[in-house]
Formats: sequence, structure tokens, C-alpha cells
Amino acid sequence: MNRRSFIGKSLSVAGLAVCRCGPAFAAPRGRYSSGNPELVFGVISDIHVKPLSGGKYFTGPFKSALEMFRKEGVDAVVVAGDMITNAVTDEMEKFAETWFDVFPDDRAPDGRKVERIFVYGNHDVSRIFARRACKGDRNEMKKRAIALDRAKWWKRFFKEDFTSVYRKTVKGYDFIGAHWEGETNGRGVAFCKELEAFYEKVGSTLDRSKPFFHVQHPHPKGTCHGDEVWGQDDGTSTRVLSRFPNAVAFSGHSHNSLLDDRAIWQGAFTSVATATASHVGISSLKSGVAVGYENYGSYATNQRDRVKTMSMIGRGYGRQAQLVRVYADRIVFTRYDLFDMKPLAEDWVVPLSAEKGKPYAFDLRRKVAKAPVFPDGAKVDIRRVAASRRGDPKNAKKTDAVEISVPAANAESAARGVKYLIEAECGGKTAAFAFLHDAHRFRAGDPRSEAAMKCVIAVDRLPKGDVTFKVSAFSWWERQSAPIVSIYRI
Repeated sequence: MNRRSFIGKSLSVAGLAVCRCGPAFAAPRGRYSSGNPELVFGVISDIHVKPLSGGKYFTGPFKSALEMFRKEGVDAVVVAGDMITNAVTDEMEKFAETWFDVFPDDRAPDGRKVERIFVYGNHDVSRIFARRACKGDRNEMKKRAIALDRAKWWKRFFKEDFTSVYRKTVKGYDFIGAHWEGETNGRGVAFCKELEAFYEKVGSTLDRSKPFFHVQHPHPKGTCHGDEVWGQDDGTSTRVLSRFPNAVAFSGHSHNSLLDDRAIWQGAFTSVATATASHVGISSLKSGVAVGYENYGSYATNQRDRVKTMSMIGRGYGRQAQLVRVYADRIVFTRYDLFDMKPLAEDWVVPLSAEKGKPYAFDLRRKVAKAPVFPDGAKVDIRRVAASRRGDPKNAKKTDAVEISVPAANAESAARGVKYLIEAECGGKTAAFAFLHDAHRFRAGDPRSEAAMKCVIAVDRLPKGDVTFKVSAFSWWERQSAPIVSIYRI
């Protein structure tokens, strides 16, 4: 087994996922981490440094991650955009100060150079955010808005020249960084006009006998987190990188969790999400019921969205980063929770061998995915409550509702429940509701991953009589559990 056999055979199938089963899709930490890695680097994104009260700034998670990277002896640190929140210079100054506080002059304690692989995201260079921070004052904008001179401020804070796309080599491995250029921040973003021309120029000089690492802020379209995720680019990077089966792309923007099974993708190349050091959200699951989840934002301007009575799922928890170790025959990704600096789950192990296939190909994993399972004895508890309707101020008054307490479907550790469906039926009438369970945001074994979720539904949306409530759970791969059932009189 060697890198050349991987690259040589991969070149003949560029654009295709090789769906032979190799090693396990994930490995216990340490199983593939023996020996000396050829390269070690940290990965983090969406840090969102911003002002706090008392003249302080939100830099704590970033500094904690850097200190962990320093302890692990990294050769480089990747930051996949959104270093700051409001695209102004005082925030970037605090970001840079934090970096140089941990790595003075870009050096580890033993004097080794630690390379910076940083790229701008939309929150770093958007005039929209800067204008808001400067309260529309033009003079303030001239002083503080990074977007008005991205190159000047990059040179000022990071002591190196700025180019929209750049290349750095660390211990023989290439890194390509592509900066955000535009104003928009949603789906289908042509975020970097120079990307395609850059790869046309340097593509033939990239060493195809080993992986190289591409860094950008939005997800390459149709790769990690699935087709429906918020925060994809316009498809240019996917088209470009598909020519390089040895490419490993890192991207952020969506804030989706590293506990999402789809945060790593393999197809024509490998695409890895970077989550966030700020607050984890979720934006890549279709509801499958009407237009939206009961405890999430609206997906359409629809009356059904305006009568929800369940509070939105919290976004306060979830700060994550990765440590990447590159060996001659594999790449090992360890995902960390920045609250306690412990691994979130088993390592991802990407084999650098065509014979081992592409174990993180979506089609392969979807084919073998298991359905979630409720714990033995799990039941649905229901009670009458008073609730407020959200989304429509005219209907904010208290209303009669039922609170349905749903246990987490986590008995099958390889297929934890993420989306839950409640079906209420009586006398031939049925109403259906979908919601996201808080438990999916926490590592297995955390007490919060086992807690029940309380779903609140207005009574006037339910059939009347002895209502049969059926609750089922769905995995990231849309596998549906067997339901648990309860009868409650409405």
C-alpha cells in the first residue's frame, strides 16, 4: 500500500466514488494514529471575534483551540473564513493579536515555523456588516471597513502580501487558500473569481503522489453536508477540484456540526466541513413535512409557519475544531469539542490507497446506514399546557396546547435520531409535525444526548377525540425508526 497506488488508480476514475468497502467508516481514536505523521495541522473556522461588554472581545474559543494545536505540535493552522463578525479592523486586530500571542512571530515554543493558512469569509470583508458596525458613518467606514482595502489590512495584520488565491507548502504538502470577495452570504455564491484561473495555472505543478489541501469559506457545492445545505458556493470549486482526486477541501460557512455524519464527503475529491468555534446550527435537513420544523426557522412564508408554538432550538452550544494528522498511507481527522477539549466522536480515517476505496462516499454510507432505535421502554408523555404562538405578533397570545415529551432515539450509536416526526391521527384525520431533537448536538454518552425533547403543538391544529400519537426518528441518512405510540384525548 502506498500513496502512488492510490493516486495512480484514482486518476483513472476521477469524478467517481470508488465504493469498495475499506476500513471502518470511523475508527476509535488512536487506532490509526500510531507511528509518526508526516504533517500535523489544526483546522477551525467561523470564529466570529466580536466586541463584548467592558472593552473585551470574543476570542476565548479561538485561543483555546490554538493552545491545543500548539500542545499537539502542529505544523500549520487552517482558518476557513469568518475570523470576525462585523468586517471591521478592530475585530481583526484582536484576532491577529490572539494568534501572535499563542504563536509569536508564527513560531512554536521550540522555534519551528507554524504556517498560517487563513482565508477571508463573508463576515470578514462584507460592506454590509461593516456599515452596520459603523452605523452608516462614511468616515468610520473609511477607517474601519476591511472591504475597502482587503490587501492593505491583510498586510497590516498578518505581515504578508495578499492575493485572492495563494499557495503555501508545508513539509512538502501544498495548501491552496481562496479568499471571499463578494457581498452576498447565501446559497450559490461565486465567492472567488480567480479560482478557476489559478488552478489552470498551477494544476500541473501540484504533486499527484500525495494529497494537497484546499481551503475556502463556502462549501463546494454538492459535497459535505448534502445538496440542501445552506452556505454552498456556485459549483465552481467542485468543478475545479474534481480534476484532482488527491484534493482535500476544507470549508465552513454553514455552521453545521461535525457530529453530522455528512460533514465528510468523498467523490471526485474529498470535502471536509469545519463547523464553527462560535455556535453550531443546523441547516441541511429537509423537513419532509409541510414547509418547516416546528422548532426551527421558517422555510416559506406560509400560514402554517406562523402558528408554531414550540420555541426555536438553541444555538448557544457547539464550538468545534479538528486536528489533522497526515501519514504515508492515511489521513486521520480528530474532531474536538472546544468546551472541554475532548474528542467529539471516533476519528475519521481516509485511506490513501485505491484498494481501500472511498469509505466516506455518500452513496456507500447511505446504502449501509441503520435506522435509529429508541431505548427499551421508551414512551411518549403528553400533557396539556398553555403556550404562545410565535412568528406572528397578532397571534402571540396564550393558546391551548399539548406538550409531547419525546425521548432521544440513541440506542443505536451508529444511527442517532436527528429529525423526529409526530403523526396525530383520530377518526381518519391526521396531522403531522417535524422537529429537531436537541440530543443530536452532543457526543454520545453526554447526559444531554439522552434527554427528552418537549414538543409543543396548539390544540386547534390537532384532530379531536382519542388521538393516537406516533413518534418516529430519522437519521442523517433519512433512515426511519420504528415508532413509539401513545393515545391522548384531545
